[in-house]
Amino acid sequence: MTKNNENMSSEKNIAEPDYKEFYNYRYWRETQGKQLTIASNVYFGFSSALIGYSINLLIFNSDALNINCWSEVLLILGVLFNLSSLCCYTIMTNNKLKDYRETAKLIALKSTYQTIQIATKRYGERTWGYFLAQKLLMTLGTILCIIAYAIIIFSK
Repeated sequence: MTKNNENMSSEKNIAEPDYKEFYNYRYWRETQGKQLTIASNVYFGFSSALIGYSINLLIFNSDALNINCWSEVLLILGVLFNLSSLCCYTIMTNNKLKDYRETAKLIALKSTYQTIQIATKRYGERTWGYFLAQKLLMTLGTILCIIAYAIIIFSK
């Protein structure tokens, strides 16, 4: 190979990304874990805010706003759904930590990639189940609270 061909060959390697490494499962799993954490934290914050606002409304402003029975029931149900969402968040976080701990143990034992993947698959499936439950419960709680807020606002 001539020197000119070697330069062109090395330039070609620099210009083209290594797609095999880019599509490596480990990197996608890491990115997926980060996005799951961000999304679940957003849902946690939103559920917490709705709980706080709704409880404040029920305890301190119920007389001033003349909250009727239907809106009170809907707010209480919304708070309960959002509390359940927070419980799912807590369980999901504990499950993720257990997954990381088990994976670290398997790596310390120098297990193969396939062994680690099979052993931790159950934790991953549980984590996603808890995340979906958190999202569903938060959505239901939000809808109930919004309906209750609408009743309170428009009943005057």
